[in-house]
Amino acid sequence: MPDPARSEATIETVESVTIVSLKLGKAAVDAAVERLSLASPLYIKGCEPQNIWIGPDHWLLVSRSRSARSLINTCHETLGDLLFNAVDHSAGLAVFRVAGNGSRQLLASGCGIDVRAGKLGVGECRRIRLARIPAVVAVSGNDQLDLYVDRSYAKYMRNWFEETVRGFLSNSSRQ
Repeated sequence: MPDPARSEATIETVESVTIVSLKLGKAAVDAAVERLSLASPLYIKGCEPQNIWIGPDHWLLVSRSRSARSLINTCHETLGDLLFNAVDHSAGLAVFRVAGNGSRQLLASGCGIDVRAGKLGVGECRRIRLARIPAVVAVSGNDQLDLYVDRSYAKYMRNWFEETVRGFLSNSSRQ
């Protein structure tokens, strides 16, 4: 396993991203999955917008180029006869991108699930607790993971990342 202290892992706050939370009535799930080409359980799908499965009747629609209004209008046009709720969560969620050689080891130090590449692959997502904070992790590359957390925890999460990296560096200098 690579040493996170010697890695080139980076933590970046992803700005200018639109996030719409889409919740569906139970009877509407199958039709909505087909109409919007939504991701299967535990997966992400698409790129613009990307959709992230976060529950049996719940997805995040994530876009860098479309507005929340545009995504919500698409939901209304496509799902109009179904029971659903599409809400702009762009201001309510912070997105962190953890990338590089030690990205998975960094997450593993504060997470109870196995995030190794063979256990959590590219295109997969999970609800997790990272540093005791509820989060959604979406794996967009071998060593690139996007984390979605409530914005009220953004500063705490940033501090946790910095302290954890310092801890790795401190431990490697003792060896």
